[in-house]
Amino acid sequence: MSASTADRSTSGGLRMLRYAFLRAWRLRRHWVCGVLVLQALVGGTTIATVLALRELLVVLTTAYAHEQLLQRALPSLLVIVGLSLAGKAALTSVKLCRAQVAPHVAQWAEGLLMERVARAPLEDLDRPKWRDAHRLAQERGLPSAPALVDRMFTVTGAVMIVCGTIAVLTTFHPLLLVLITVSALPDTLTAGRNGQMAYRSRRDSAARRRRSSQLNRILASRTGAAEIRVFRLESYLLDRLRDLSRQDLDDRLALNRRLVLNGLRGDLLAALLTGAVYGGLVVLVVRGQIPVAVAAVAFISVRMNQRWLKQATAALASIRENTAHLADFLEFCRAESPAGPEPEPTPALAPALRSTVLPGRGAGITLEKVTYQYPGAKRPALSEVNLSMSPGTLVAVIGENGSGKSTLAGLIAGVRRPDRGVVRWNGSDYRDLDTDTLRRHMALVPQELVRWPLSGAENIGLGDTERDIEAEALEVAARRSGAEEVLRPLPQGYDTLLSPQFENGVELSHGQWQRIALARALYRRAQLLVLDEPTSALDPASEQAVFEELRKATRGGATVVVITHRLEHARQADSVFVLSAGRLVEEGRHEELLALQGHYARMHGKAHDAIAYTLDTSQDLDRPAPGSAPSSVPTPQLQPSSPVPPTSPSQRT
Repeated sequence: MSASTADRSTSGGLRMLRYAFLRAWRLRRHWVCGVLVLQALVGGTTIATVLALRELLVVLTTAYAHEQLLQRALPSLLVIVGLSLAGKAALTSVKLCRAQVAPHVAQWAEGLLMERVARAPLEDLDRPKWRDAHRLAQERGLPSAPALVDRMFTVTGAVMIVCGTIAVLTTFHPLLLVLITVSALPDTLTAGRNGQMAYRSRRDSAARRRRSSQLNRILASRTGAAEIRVFRLESYLLDRLRDLSRQDLDDRLALNRRLVLNGLRGDLLAALLTGAVYGGLVVLVVRGQIPVAVAAVAFISVRMNQRWLKQATAALASIRENTAHLADFLEFCRAESPAGPEPEPTPALAPALRSTVLPGRGAGITLEKVTYQYPGAKRPALSEVNLSMSPGTLVAVIGENGSGKSTLAGLIAGVRRPDRGVVRWNGSDYRDLDTDTLRRHMALVPQELVRWPLSGAENIGLGDTERDIEAEALEVAARRSGAEEVLRPLPQGYDTLLSPQFENGVELSHGQWQRIALARALYRRAQLLVLDEPTSALDPASEQAVFEELRKATRGGATVVVITHRLEHARQADSVFVLSAGRLVEEGRHEELLALQGHYARMHGKAHDAIAYTLDTSQDLDRPAPGSAPSSVPTPQLQPSSPVPPTSPSQRT
């Protein structure tokens, strides 16, 4: 995501400067006032020091007796010392005030970015360009706001001092104004060009740096450690990282060469102009237009101004770069989704007019001709899907890998928006309902679980953060999901930190994390539970216990949607939806689908054959060798499944 051309122009940079200053003013106006007042004081002491120095040099260059010389010079000398002490105290106070402003601006920028990322649609997270923009916003945008304010203060302080000394020197002779102003131009122009080049380099390398960061994170993670070592991927990953590092090094060296050459041209021109300033002073002295004392003060002032101008031009280079990064940052944080604005229903409802009360009782979910395609994909993940789920039922969604099951889960849970078609809650379009209200009545167990580095109780309590953790309800949810068996034996029980990366933290298996996630969903007391492969890492007995609890949830009125590829789960469902290549190909109860002799029946037959093959193999392994005694352990025999007579949901519970 690149910002508009206007924000890269001089006027755009000035707008970003104004924006950053006003933001700092709103956050800490008293400290900003303190900085500006104290900088004005520093500028005033500098001007007074220049004037006092002129008086001192006039005295020293005048033919007085030694006794009179000391007597006349002492007052100016004391004034200079006093002004120097006052200036140093003011500079220290300026640093203190500046230190109070920048952290608050940084905190504001961090909050803005977190808000944008937390509320980003899943479609944004699927887009590489969005990822690159996020990386750039995180790496350069976040520090750009406080850096911009800080560099702005550097420039204002330098400008006050330089302008003050120039104003004083102009009173000595008007030509000094022209000479000193012209000598400052090369550094100023060089700083602006350097900032622009640095910004472009960092923007263009964002994708490569993100890739390198991901590989480094995998290389150092405990999750990937075993696979890396077993497959001997160390050399491969190191080669990839070295290649990315070489590319980054080449870019940085090329940028440094350009910066140095650009700076060299500016320094040479500045040196020539400084020589012209000194030559002009000599000419003025030779012609008698200014006294030697004034020329000496002018020489000292020029050197002092050059030191302050060096600081100011370095700050200007940073400002030029940071204004561009801030423009990108603000565009990223305030932009609509790249997919465009959220499609509105007919009639269109503004967010403020959307219903905050869900219609009907329970969660009756309907999908009407729903199509969804991932960004960059060649074909839709789901195409023209029509299905309906009654409140208080247990629904299984079956299909092979890549059939669109997890995509369907995201659409039902409201975290993805269909490209075409409508998802309804008891007849009302999701888009007509307030998003927060809708999600307040949903619970989700995704296939890729988040392993929150929190205590066991906090992990479960995340299921409903709008109420204080209720110990009794939490324990009930843990008991129903089997998480109680995981947490009770831990050193601090429910208060044990579930992360081995911290002191006294513990590590859980994937199956144990699934139980924690199920407990979190049950703790929410939702009307709609969407579970994507919720028991894939559990043993058969634990799986059966979980499904019994899910059945109990439907008796309480909840609608439970289980995304799975295990056909044995379909036996326990009130209805089964079969997906293949993104399309709904069959629906019905387990027995009805078997009778159809279609896609589901073929999947069932393949699973049945796989089980039979496994058992036959185990029988061969257990068969005694010739001449040995037969085993006394009976060999299990596979029994063909017999049709189960259809029953109603109430009979099945």
